[in-house]
Amino acid sequence: MLRGTGDVTGPSPDLGKIVVLIPAYRPNQALPAVVEQVAAAGFPNIVIVNDGSGPACDPIFESAAM
Repeated sequence: MLRGTGDVTGPSPDLGKIVVLIPAYRPNQALPAVVEQVAAAGFPNIVIVNDGSGPACDPIFESAAM
């Protein structure tokens, strides 16, 4: 149960059941690092949504997908 103090009580959540959704429109080179940080925090399921970025951003999305 979450309390106003930031304390969390009860069983730990199963992070493998959580999907992190990252919408990205014209992302910069920071996107792959953000994905790595989210994965390192224990979230194995990450979905990046290309919100209409042009082909110039394809290398960034490809890098983030690795």
